Amino acid sequence: ERIGSVVVDVVLDAIVKAGLAHRTDEGVAFAHVLVRASIERRARDEERLARHHASAAAALELLWGTDTPVAAARIGRHRLAAGDAGGALAPLFSAARAAVAEGDVLEAKGLLEDWARARVASGLADDDARLAPALILQAIVADREGHHDDAQRLAARAAAAARDRRLFAQARRVAAEAALA
Repeated sequence: ERIGSVVVDVVLDAIVKAGLAHRTDEGVAFAHVLVRASIERRARDEERLARHHASAAAALELLWGTDTPVAAARIGRHRLAAGDAGGALAPLFSAARAAVAEGDVLEAKGLLEDWARARVASGLADDDARLAPALILQAIVADREGHHDDAQRLAARAAAAARDRRLFAQARRVAAEAALA
């Protein structure tokens, strides 16, 4: 079920007015971690947590779209928490790729860990060619963290999974760079 932008605005205005959240440059943040924990606990107890995450993902997509890395990361994580592993893959990968490009290795690593959980939950096979781009990113992150052997192993897996010449070449390049480090 889709949420309208008017409904999202009304709900956000109400929680801000009640002092439960405040507006930020990135949207809205809960006023205190206990507010968030209380809402999540109650939703979990009433078996509504997955629906809350699905609604949050839909609202964020409506408000922000998925074009920015911050939006993509939050939407992907909410989709994953909502049980929509397949729908989480693209935004999590997009946000991870942007984090790597910005040099934020820790954020990229966390996003790729979430992507890997989504991959397993969505049933994507270990030899699926769609794994190659994420394996390349994982190899780059491992290399930047100084785990050169892991980087070589991940890049080799990416090259084996790649069906596209460009991805194959990129995987081989990442493996070679890790070998030289």
